[in-house]
Formats: sequence, structure tokens, C-alpha cells
Amino acid sequence: MDLNAIFSSTGLENDHPQGSLQRRRGVVARTVRRWLRKLGFDWRDIKKGVYTDGHERDDVQKYRETFLLHLESYWPRVVEFHDNGSMIDKVYHTGVEVNALDPSMRPLILITHDESIFQSNDGRHQAWIHKGHHFIRPKGRGQGIMVSDFHLPWARLSTQSLSVEQREELGLPEYATFYFEYGKEAGHWEGKDLVKHLTEIAIPIAEALYPGYQFLFLFDNSSVTGLLLSNEKVQ
Repeated sequence: MDLNAIFSSTGLENDHPQGSLQRRRGVVARTVRRWLRKLGFDWRDIKKGVYTDGHERDDVQKYRETFLLHLESYWPRVVEFHDNGSMIDKVYHTGVEVNALDPSMRPLILITHDESIFQSNDGRHQAWIHKGHHFIRPKGRGQGIMVSDFHLPWARLSTQSLSVEQREELGLPEYATFYFEYGKEAGHWEGKDLVKHLTEIAIPIAEALYPGYQFLFLFDNSSVTGLLLSNEKVQ
């Protein structure tokens, strides 16, 4: 079906604002969208292959319930923050205090981790696709950039509250963000790279910002344990 042949004879214009006195010539974009839907096309996300959402599988639900109960057990000593980063006054259990000799008795600060990938062949993400058909993309993903970062409950993990002199003395970057350019030559981001990012950047920054506290790191990464306390051994 040659859509260009259908519309090229009359031309195609963007929609005019309501109440516009400008004379319309040819076919406006709104009319084309309406006809595309009548012809069986949908404006939808471009997907490669078949994706099955397994979030509601029985084993996944069972694990999720176990994980949430485990996470909830830490909550009595989790530090809570205002939107501006200041700590909310909270009464902890007896014995829980900053700089406690036993790390498991220190207030606990939650830090989450996430990653984003940007690929040279990402291309467009949406298109008009006829029912039963697929959008053809280049086979290779091409070179890309992987961004790994850590987040406090109120902002990105950062040393901005420290002076430049303190950062230089500790050898810490301004942000915990790590950029990794991957491809055939550079290789790919693996679990060992995330562990290095955690132990050499994230934990030192957290300890510089909040000395005397313990940290609970949560990951969404198949190569690393989902939940990790900062005093536990990382493998």
C-alpha cells in the first residue's frame, strides 16, 4: 500500500490552530492520522522480538513477598529524609545510634542503584505499524553508553555538599555517576564492573557524607544480589 501516492497529489500540512483564518490547502495531519487508523495502522512502540512480562509469575510473586518482608525488617532503623535532604527526627530502637561499635546497630541509609543504556542504533521509538507487521531495525545495536548511578531517597549520590578541598583530599568525584562506553572493542558492562563502582565510588562517597551510619544498597541487576548492607563482603 503506497501511502505516499495517496497523499502526495494533495500535499500534507500540519494541523492549524482552532479558529485560524488561514486557508487550508491539501490534507492536514489530523486527517492523515484518522485515515491511517481506518487503514489498519496503529501508532505504537517499536519492539524487537517477543517480550513476555513475568512480573506476575507465581515464583516471582513469592520471591517479591519474601523480599519485602526482609526489607521491612530493616525499616525501624532506616533514616528518613525531607525533600531538601535534611533528616526527619525519628526515635530508633534502644541501642541504635550513630557510630555504634556494632554496624548493625547504626541508623541505616537507603541507597538505590540503576542503569540506563543509550545505543547508536536506538533510532526512533514509535512509528505507524500495520497490524501483523513489524518495524525493521538494524540487526546490530551499535556502540553505546551505559550510565550507572546511585541515588539517595531525595537526590543523586553526590559530594556537592563537601568543599572542593575535601573532595580532593578524599579523591572523590562530584557525583557517583559512572559512564561506560561499550562495543566490540571496549567490551560490555558486567557484574564485576558494578561491584567496582560500588566499592570504589559509591561507598566512599556515602561514608564521607554520613560517617557513623550504615548503608543499605538496593540493586536492579541480574548479576548482583538485590540487597546489600555496606559492611557485608562484596563478591
